[in-house]
Amino acid sequence: MRIDCEICGGQSLLSLNEKRNGVDIVACQNCGLVWNRAMHDEQEQVIFYREENRAQNEICQQKLVSRLSRAACALDFLNENLQPGLRHLDVGCAEGTLLTLTRAKGLKVTGLELDQNWSCFAREVRQLEVLPMTLEDAPLKPASFNLISFVHVVEHLFRPVRTLSIARDLLDDAGYLYVEVPNLDGPLPAPRRFFRRLHNFYFSANTLCAVVSRAGFTPVRLGCSQRDMSVQLLAVKSSNNSSAANDGQDGLSQTWCDDAAQVYQHVNEDRRRYYLMFHLLRQWRQRRRLGQWAFQRYGSLLNGEPGE
Repeated sequence: MRIDCEICGGQSLLSLNEKRNGVDIVACQNCGLVWNRAMHDEQEQVIFYREENRAQNEICQQKLVSRLSRAACALDFLNENLQPGLRHLDVGCAEGTLLTLTRAKGLKVTGLELDQNWSCFAREVRQLEVLPMTLEDAPLKPASFNLISFVHVVEHLFRPVRTLSIARDLLDDAGYLYVEVPNLDGPLPAPRRFFRRLHNFYFSANTLCAVVSRAGFTPVRLGCSQRDMSVQLLAVKSSNNSSAANDGQDGLSQTWCDDAAQVYQHVNEDRRRYYLMFHLLRQWRQRRRLGQWAFQRYGSLLNGEPGE
């Protein structure tokens, strides 16, 4: 159980009225970070993701299409920062679609993935170097990567600041951190579908910037994924003589906090209007369209053909 805020350490909490077995969602009254107070400890989480969660899932075409559309949106966001020869580490790489795309762009790639089915698929089908372990346990050398990505991973971590700090040590001084997480500010696909036992934290753009800043990074670019409005963030290592709270580039705010009362209002408004928004239908149509777009744009890279 987590009762202290990962950003500010505060323990003055506001309940978001999402409390059931394994789920107790709260917001920090000081900075607005939202998390599941009933989250399991780190060792329980490792066992869950390695043995219980996706290890029983069948890898099917529908899932691979979904993963390609997510990876394609990430690649579009990162495109100007991808140069041949750069070393890319993808933490929680699943079946390795993003690594396959960046490898086709000329990057040297490595992945980490706990799930046995996904990691075997990445190694045997995609021919990727994927280690079945956490970032904390991986035998990686400091300053050995130019890009480290966490795509829908940070929300699952028990101590995201600590894990991102480890990633910082693995980046060279000119390296980039890419993080993508579900968007708390977007229309929620029914709160009980959004607030799940699997997710420990729920980020807005503000609180995601605050977390990576606590880990020693300076945010430089924010985006919103076409696929599902996920928050996309690119960051660089903060310089030794600058505060983690300094402004980033592109006019990012110096005060990366949310108002807990406004978060509560947003969640409850989505509860009331969900069935009037036909959100699931729109989301299904959007993902179907993006799957087709992703195959047209990047499908050839999965077959090892030259990139654009």
